[in-house]
Amino acid sequence: MLKYQPKRSPLAQALSASKIPRRSRELGALIKKAEQLQTLDIVFNESIPDLYKGKFQANGIKNRTLIITCHSASLATRLRFDKKTIIEKFNQRSASPPISNLKIRIRPGTFETDIGQKARTLSKENAKILLEEAEQTRDKNLRAVLVRLAEHSN
Repeated sequence: MLKYQPKRSPLAQALSASKIPRRSRELGALIKKAEQLQTLDIVFNESIPDLYKGKFQANGIKNRTLIITCHSASLATRLRFDKKTIIEKFNQRSASPPISNLKIRIRPGTFETDIGQKARTLSKENAKILLEEAEQTRDKNLRAVLVRLAEHSN
């Protein structure tokens, strides 16, 4: 015969973010630090142009320097051109002490990126020009390539 098991409270209530810090000081400090980093990252993403949104991650502030991470050196170089305006916007939006510099770290493969190529199509005019060129070309391999390119027209 099966014994009756006592009814227990749901696990979600026992693990709520408000109850955990009361039980463990270390966990409370970690949760607080994670929330600070999340707000720092949000403020930083609001301070940068749309071109860079979601491609950088704010890691913290040390000695009035905001430390950020990205996946590409070329992206970091582009951001450096807008450094001054980003610092100004960040200081206006942030409640933390003002920053005076950005330090960009590059960590390849850190973020999910949308680098996939889009399918490109040619206009009818360009396809016609390629086909005409293919007809006049003696090289068979080049002719085949030109015909394949012409097939990518609208």
